[in-house]
Amino acid sequence: MDEEVLLRFLTKECTSEDLQMISQWVTTKPENTRWLFEMEEVWSLKHELKYSDKEEIKKAYQAFLKKTEQIQKRRVNRMKRFRIYASAAAAAVILVFLSISVFRSVYTETIRQNLSENIDVNEIDVPNGQSITVKLSDGTLVWLNSGSKLIYPAKFSAKNRIVKLMGEGLFEVEHDKRSPFVVMSGSVSTKVLGTKFNVKAYQNETIRISLLEGIIEVLTNENEEAVRLSEPDQQVEIFMNGQVKKTNADAFAISQWTKGELYFDNESLENIVASLERKYNIKITIRNDSYKSMTFHSRIQKDASLENILNVLKGTRNIDYSIDKEGVSIY
Repeated sequence: MDEEVLLRFLTKECTSEDLQMISQWVTTKPENTRWLFEMEEVWSLKHELKYSDKEEIKKAYQAFLKKTEQIQKRRVNRMKRFRIYASAAAAAVILVFLSISVFRSVYTETIRQNLSENIDVNEIDVPNGQSITVKLSDGTLVWLNSGSKLIYPAKFSAKNRIVKLMGEGLFEVEHDKRSPFVVMSGSVSTKVLGTKFNVKAYQNETIRISLLEGIIEVLTNENEEAVRLSEPDQQVEIFMNGQVKKTNADAFAISQWTKGELYFDNESLENIVASLERKYNIKITIRNDSYKSMTFHSRIQKDASLENILNVLKGTRNIDYSIDKEGVSIY
């Protein structure tokens, strides 16, 4: 496999021909799939380097050299070629070290199996139709929405507090200027010292990070500069194509999902349906693809039934719906 193609894949600059080539390559041998997975993990970590001090990086580097000696022997030629083509490869390699030591508490079982020491890591999975509140060891409060997962250490280190979120969470972070709090959501990292903000980062949806109080910095793999939010109701949107947009939004209204309310501000029907599926734990199908991009603005009270909401949507657009044992159909 041409490493230039792989680099375009990691930087999301692939052509359709590149994607087809990669798809064929990963299905040829299991080791190709594993190698690509490892490189994606490396690439997703590159911004975390900003959150670690030089001494931690140095220690992690030495640990990595010992751990990967055998792997490097098997892959030395391939890794050398990759480093030639990747301008950020040196940082990426260092970030593999960080994944083993500094950031080991926030990764899934696949990553944890490579650790040299055991630590206690908690995972919370919230089923559709439910939401919960959890208090972390530092006193930080986290509200988790339906269909969300939070991975966090049972006890934070003295130098940093890092958690991993998939889905939506409202964070009220306990202030500690010595230990930044970082929420990782895929390729997006949100750094705070003490503040209140909402992160919505479901898979295959636009990521939205809304500030209620304090100051946060948002980093993505596609942007070297952090986006800083310092005023209430500021928001960062990270689109599927990697575009980052700073906007204003009603952060208080957005956060009311913690009380059972729903708030849609110029939201597409496709994203609304995804939210309703999680909240009511029901399958909803949009029968006409052209309807998916329809946008709506609405704030729905916590006691509203699914039919109440569907009737609101029906009353504002030329759509209808039906409900049967298979779920809901919108047409």
